[in-house]
Amino acid sequence: MRPLAFLRKLLKNSDKQSGPPQITARQYIDAEIRGLPSFEKNAAVNIDQCLQCIERIPGILHPMEGYTLLLLAMAAPTNHKIVEVGSYLGRSTCYMALGSMITGKKGVCAVDMFPKKSDWYRGEDGYYHIYGSDYYLPEHIYKERETFLYGDKAYESTLAIFTDIIKRVGLQAYIEPFKGNSLQCAAQLKTPVRMVFIDGDHTYEGVKKDILALADKLVANGYLCFHDYSVNFLGVVQAVNEFVIGSTDYDEIFQVRDLLVARKKSSPPGKAP
Repeated sequence: MRPLAFLRKLLKNSDKQSGPPQITARQYIDAEIRGLPSFEKNAAVNIDQCLQCIERIPGILHPMEGYTLLLLAMAAPTNHKIVEVGSYLGRSTCYMALGSMITGKKGVCAVDMFPKKSDWYRGEDGYYHIYGSDYYLPEHIYKERETFLYGDKAYESTLAIFTDIIKRVGLQAYIEPFKGNSLQCAAQLKTPVRMVFIDGDHTYEGVKKDILALADKLVANGYLCFHDYSVNFLGVVQAVNEFVIGSTDYDEIFQVRDLLVARKKSSPPGKAP
């Protein structure tokens, strides 16, 4: 199937999302996760086959959003790494890592709390929270994921699941997991980044923290991206509107479904990027 034909298929099935299957992670990974096709030097990359492999990874990122991230990872300037906040099991991570691999650029620093089952607790507000994080899930979503993530105790944490998936897909050389939050990641960054993708805590304060932690690390003409910019996540919308759309630091702002992308402006004359 050619790329355009594959994209038409994605559009036809645009309302289909793959949440966590009602089996354990080990059962699903053993049955469904496939490695990318082998790549020969100077040979054309079969994008269709690659995307079909990545779409097997559980997650709620829409294929069109994922394909956009792949293209942005290819197009973002410089050879600095990408930082992703909120990696879950690696679907979006692998899209960006694939774009990095195709263009021979540095890959993705995947920032996530990567919790164990014991890291979760039910708060007085009825939501499930992770110790040391602002991240939370409604009870029904946590319960839906609990069996899949921790049901057979095959994996100690989501980091172990994430690591197994990216190895089986074959992109581990382009992905560096970072257990922690955006502030901790930013503190250890020694170079700028060419792209930032924020998909972690969806509250206003959470998104604000991620923007303030990482936006200044972005190179000129680099991309700052947000998932779930929609009426379903008003905290995301408020923070993005205030700190990105309402800022003079970005141009060429556009949206693909619930993925919002802003390009950082070039540095003023005489100012280094």
